[in-house]
Amino acid sequence: MQVQVHQRIAARADAVFGIVGDFTQAARWTGVAACTVEGRGIGARRTVTFTDPARGRVVERLVALDPERRTLSWRLDHAEPAWPVRDYVATVRVVPVLADVCRLEWGGRFEPGNQPELAIRAWLEELYQAMIDDVRRAVGDCVPPRPGRRP
Repeated sequence: MQVQVHQRIAARADAVFGIVGDFTQAARWTGVAACTVEGRGIGARRTVTFTDPARGRVVERLVALDPERRTLSWRLDHAEPAWPVRDYVATVRVVPVLADVCRLEWGGRFEPGNQPELAIRAWLEELYQAMIDDVRRAVGDCVPPRPGRRP
């Protein structure tokens, strides 16, 4: 299965990739308490601890990085408690649209685990959208309030 969320951002593609393309900086994302990294480049592993105990901790491995094409991919190696997906690989991609506008694509490929496909899809879409909102705030782009979230 695949899930992808994409959105235009009022910022240069290189500036946006400077944020999402740094595998070592997961601590900047909403809901992340800490991030530690072992190694460098392809094969590096990061351990991300979330502020919500129900989300726990994940270990991810960098599997692809292409600064020229502005793409980054990582594989979920371990999650405590278990995530509802198997064989999960996430990819972020930044595509220039205009000089000061780009499209940020955040997606993942996976096999469904212990939850219905629709629930997994909704969970990942919400997660990806939250990350995109973080990027928009970081570059000074206005983030409109979404239903169900306080502005």
